[in-house]
Amino acid sequence: KGSQLGLETIIDGMVKDGMWDVYTDFGRDLS
Repeated sequence: KGSQLGLETIIDGMVKDGMWDVYTDFGRDLS
């Protein structure tokens, strides 16, 4: 479970760094 928690932490860090905007912008372009 430690590795899974680490992965979630990395993803959470990416979202806080603004990487999530890439995916949300892509989703807006499709709609």
